[in-house]
Amino acid sequence: MRGNGMSTGTYDADAYGRELARIRRHQDAAVNARLGVLRALAAAGIPSERAGGLVTAMAIE
Repeated sequence: MRGNGMSTGTYDADAYGRELARIRRHQDAAVNARLGVLRALAAAGIPSERAGGLVTAMAIE
């Protein structure tokens, strides 16, 4: 990035793209982890409504 990127409007498109890709990977990992926990809870016989609440509570902690 040249300067602060704010006054000229220029930015490093490659760095921006890499950052978006990094964010996407973290989001994908978070979704996959959540689905894994939901599947494990379902396998343990926990109803989906309760499992969703448990997963949400875990995310808040």
